[in-house]
Amino acid sequence: MSSFVAFFSKNKLIKDIFTYGYGTFIAKSVNFFTIPIYTRIFLPEVYGQLEYFLIYGALFGALLNIGLDSALSFFYKVEGNFDNRKKTTVSSIFVIITIWGVILFVLSSLGINYFESSLSRIKMFYIVGTIFFLESLVSLSLNILRLEKKSTSYISFQISNGLISNLLSLAFIFLWESTIEKLLLGRLAAAFIILLPLIYKNFNLFDLNKIKWKNIKQILLFGIPLFPMSFFGYVFNFTDRYLIQYNLDLSQLGIFSAGARISVIVSLITSSFTLAVLPYLLEAIDKKNKVLIKNLQDNFFCFADLGIIIFFFFSELLCYILLGEDFYLAYLIMGFYIVHPVYSASYNLISLGIWKSKKTYISSICIIISSIVNILLTMNLVKFFGLIGVAFATSISSLFWIFITMIVSEKLYKTGIKKREFLIDKLKLIITLIIMTLTYQNIQSNVFQYLILISIILLFSFMTWKSKKEIFLKLNNDL
Repeated sequence: MSSFVAFFSKNKLIKDIFTYGYGTFIAKSVNFFTIPIYTRIFLPEVYGQLEYFLIYGALFGALLNIGLDSALSFFYKVEGNFDNRKKTTVSSIFVIITIWGVILFVLSSLGINYFESSLSRIKMFYIVGTIFFLESLVSLSLNILRLEKKSTSYISFQISNGLISNLLSLAFIFLWESTIEKLLLGRLAAAFIILLPLIYKNFNLFDLNKIKWKNIKQILLFGIPLFPMSFFGYVFNFTDRYLIQYNLDLSQLGIFSAGARISVIVSLITSSFTLAVLPYLLEAIDKKNKVLIKNLQDNFFCFADLGIIIFFFFSELLCYILLGEDFYLAYLIMGFYIVHPVYSASYNLISLGIWKSKKTYISSICIIISSIVNILLTMNLVKFFGLIGVAFATSISSLFWIFITMIVSEKLYKTGIKKREFLIDKLKLIITLIIMTLTYQNIQSNVFQYLILISIILLFSFMTWKSKKEIFLKLNNDL
């Protein structure tokens, strides 16, 4: 125990992962614990309508980003050509996103007014667009704190944002009117409230004198090639919602969306890892520290698959408790669906060659190809297997995206990833998830069902231990 404490206290990366972990846990736990409230206030069809408007918001956010989040990280930590790098980067990016956001809002307003005749729906689109614009500014402001390794400040604002947003939404619903409009108004007010102190916190990094066209041009040349990645990331994540609505109905869309939100539990771990590890990865690239990179990759891939299997085992109970009877069957999609949020968190680990070479357009090509694969798979599988088919398509496409990105990145900058071993491990994962899903669907006896599921988990754990024994032993020695 004392050796673990000593290891923890000396290792800044581990400390940051735990700091981001409990901060993210608290912040997202607020969202997590409001899910049972919303799924009992709104019927699946109404929940599906909420998802419909949020799909538009996500599209607005994807169009707004144009690679600026990645540009902020890269120019703030790595690029050395700017005079006063940090002030130049922050000031330029905030000017870009503000001007582009206003232009995008005007253009989208024209399109909404042309295609929509309902004033209430038009108002909802305006509210959602404003929310995602403000939240983009909040996200960039939070990223500055993360890049400065101010993990305590980061999680303080993150927790405050989650608390204020959900408390205001619930207050508006219970004290004003139980509609999705009032839920969204609470989120809008919270985004504005949290943005003001964030700007004040980072105000010393804003300097209008540092805003020059040549600097903005460099940032845009780095970021814009990533725009297709951002846009097709949206396509990847939300096309399934369109196809569910088209092939099934809003009620099924509501169930799928509620199940997808349960994956926030997984995101508690993956997002804390991603947030903490990026500054260290960027420094590792700069210092050519491939040992750290390889250790992070090995540990992530080893424990990610085990986490997915174990989470799926408990998903039926979680969905029953949290979602209620109307949304209960969402548990059947959880095994396949959570592959995406888990392996999305590994993107920074497997794309270092793309970052180092500054060939960011490659990321866009990879996500475009994967999005096409996802669309084609979903279009066909939703017709035969419903929501399970959609989730299966998402898992296969996610792993395909990570794998082809890994292959290209390793050609540009070798980190030592064993690609064949990775492919075999993911095949084991998918086969295991298929068997578990079929067990849930076809075995009616709870006793036999859980005996089979436990046997599957034990077998998978044994195979993982046998193939990853060195990783476990090394981690044990480190601790």
